[in-house]
Amino acid sequence: MYKEQLDKIIGYLEVLIDEKRQTPAKCFTITEVAALLKVNRATIDRAIKRNELRPSKIGDWRITQQQLDEWLESRRPIKKRKT
Repeated sequence: MYKEQLDKIIGYLEVLIDEKRQTPAKCFTITEVAALLKVNRATIDRAIKRNELRPSKIGDWRITQQQLDEWLESRRPIKKRKT
């Protein structure tokens, strides 16, 4: 059982490693994301329920910087070109 738990933890940690630089990725709790974006935590909770954000359970639920950046980019309004 101990080995299974350790393997599970290692799997989670591997997800959080930035493959390009081989350094740990920056992670935020849901509360930290809400504070960083200056929105209510319910806004982040809704994004998670809609599968727009997919936190990982590492002690507490965590969202990586990359996930956050991708989510914010997907929510950016498309600028219309003037013709």
